[in-house]
Amino acid sequence: MLRRAPETLISLAAPYATPRTKGPSRKSARPGALLDGVLVDYEVNQRGSLDTARARLRILREAIGTRAAVTFTTEDVQRLQVEWQRAGLTAGTINRRCNLLRKAFRLAWRSGKLPRLLYVPRLDEHAAPGRYIPASEAGKIAAKLPGYAVDPL
Repeated sequence: MLRRAPETLISLAAPYATPRTKGPSRKSARPGALLDGVLVDYEVNQRGSLDTARARLRILREAIGTRAAVTFTTEDVQRLQVEWQRAGLTAGTINRRCNLLRKAFRLAWRSGKLPRLLYVPRLDEHAAPGRYIPASEAGKIAAKLPGYAVDPL
């Protein structure tokens, strides 16, 4: 019985070791189509940041181009990150864009459109995190500002 255990394990694992989908769709998947999947996911889950995501996805589409998603590598992501850093973007902004790229590739991988998951590195963020101030609190703060610091509108 012990000698047959490896064979049994291999036969049980075989369906999970084979690709989930076959045919041209795996090779011809474009990053733009993967990014569309993120929009659908945001709409289905009714995310409040849908408009922000649309703007970031538009920037990602322009940066990535139309090549096949399976040929996109971690080095390509890092080249984009360097390009954005040279353009003066902060690590936080770059990470938010890369989060959407990461999500696009993860959703595609889970649905069987890609044979592997793309590693998208995160940049270290050294800035202090932002803080949300509710309108009620912002009103209290604005009421205590000196006259020269109040918004004239």
